[in-house]
Amino acid sequence: MAKRQSIQLATMIVISAAFVTVPHFLFYYIVFVWKSSSLLFVDLFFGVVGISVGFLAARALFPPLGPLDELDEAIANGEFVPYFQPIINLGSSEIAGFEMLARWIKPDGSMVSPGIFIPLAENFSRIDAIIFALLHQAGLSLGKELRANPHLKLTFNVTPDQFLDPKFLPRLLDVLKIVDLSPTCLVAEITERQPINDLDLACEVIAHYKKKGIRIAIDDAGTGHNGLSSIQKLDVSTIKLDKIFIDGIVDNERARQMVEMLANLAHQYQMSVVAEGIETPEQALAAQAIGIKEGQGFYFARPLPAKDLLSLLDEQKKPLTQNNTPTTSPRLTTKKRVDNMRIAS
Repeated sequence: MAKRQSIQLATMIVISAAFVTVPHFLFYYIVFVWKSSSLLFVDLFFGVVGISVGFLAARALFPPLGPLDELDEAIANGEFVPYFQPIINLGSSEIAGFEMLARWIKPDGSMVSPGIFIPLAENFSRIDAIIFALLHQAGLSLGKELRANPHLKLTFNVTPDQFLDPKFLPRLLDVLKIVDLSPTCLVAEITERQPINDLDLACEVIAHYKKKGIRIAIDDAGTGHNGLSSIQKLDVSTIKLDKIFIDGIVDNERARQMVEMLANLAHQYQMSVVAEGIETPEQALAAQAIGIKEGQGFYFARPLPAKDLLSLLDEQKKPLTQNNTPTTSPRLTTKKRVDNMRIAS
């Protein structure tokens, strides 16, 4: 972006200078021939007109970037970085894995909301490039930890269209090979933002992923286009319950019953369950009481850059001191460690 602005400014200056110099020289010739003395007015007139023409010409040659152009430039410049939200084992309070989330950080440090760029990237077929770039960065920054701790899982979102694209899995495996990551550490979360138009084909594709060692999860299960049919039909490893269900799990009996029903249904199909959007210790305890074994949300940690996640994983390996020993309080160990480290996220 800065390079483009510099070129645009240089172009404006050159065009302005050219416009001013050539007519200015001719006018001065006429003035000297006719012995006029109105040279100051001539200077001002041609200066203003020259700058105006240069500006308009530069704008015509280098029009402002549109949203898609900005997105393409950001991808090319590596402005997308992965952040990671820990997934917590509600029984042991240990980190079971982390969900990779895209963050667009501009050169000036400002961030673009995922709610703006994710739909744009999905609608204009840029989402693959972003995901593969993020996975490459994740492999470089977290690969050592993932290789040393096979129980950890790295999850990422895919749309149904991406998932069913026959070119997606080979490209995904190529990225994993480059960064020396085992497919067994990955969980692909199929989002509910789009319908799965062909459930039979989806079953076949899931079988291919599982054959390579990649697990499949249904994200925001029960809230999007596919409803409960995807849980019943698809042979996935995990369902993730949306925050909309977890919000009322403590004080809304119908919400609690819905969560319990979905969790029991998943368990009957030998699927694990992750409760998303946990924001209070009471929600964490209620989810655990229902039989949900994993959770994530702001109560434990917000999405973190890789360096902060690695610090949290290192901190988790250390025994807690007497002052930090958790009691029977519902505040879980991981949350306490995050608080102690004062990670700003």
